[in-house]
Amino acid sequence: MYARTVRQVLTYVELGDADAGLVYGSTLYKSTKAKAVAEAPTGSHESVIFEAAMVKGTKHGQEVQRFLAYLRSPEARKGFEQCGFGMPEE
Repeated sequence: MYARTVRQVLTYVELGDADAGLVYGSTLYKSTKAKAVAEAPTGSHESVIFEAAMVKGTKHGQEVQRFLAYLRSPEARKGFEQCGFGMPEE
């Protein structure tokens, strides 16, 4: 069975329309109807990287800098990890 999105895969599993599916841990973390039974081994796939950047010429440079600093803070790290995201080493 094919799905258009990872979220749709999870929905199929949650509804019992599929016995299993491949999803990101960050998609699965809130589910109360599905659970992880295996993880892809470290090194078996390329990392999925989400980046943040400031738009050149922004009028809100200070705000952007504060937001980017927050994304690197212990508080943000804790939130990311609770949602199934890892953090890169700086």
